Amino acid sequence: MFDYLYQTTEDTKVHHVGFVTNDFRYDLALIYTNQFFGKTMILCIQSGTSALFDHSDLDDIDMVQSVFKLRTPQEAAEIANFLRYQISNLPFENQY
Repeated sequence: MFDYLYQTTEDTKVHHVGFVTNDFRYDLALIYTNQFFGKTMILCIQSGTSALFDHSDLDDIDMVQSVFKLRTPQEAAEIANFLRYQISNLPFENQY
């Protein structure tokens, strides 16, 4: 037995982007939706790792490093800087 918490269907915008740094190649899918309190879902195609980020989350380099299993804080800072220009900067709106 189960109880639905929610069920919704919507058209989403997905942005696929691939890029390289000095040390690694990244293939990401950025999923823009009305869900997740204005955050963008970022999916790493290689690892299958996904996380929700907004601009303020990208300031936490340790979190970026941990979520994407990056080797160094410098690598995490490069990714965070790249993502700042990719994810939406929509204001937070209450969903419920």
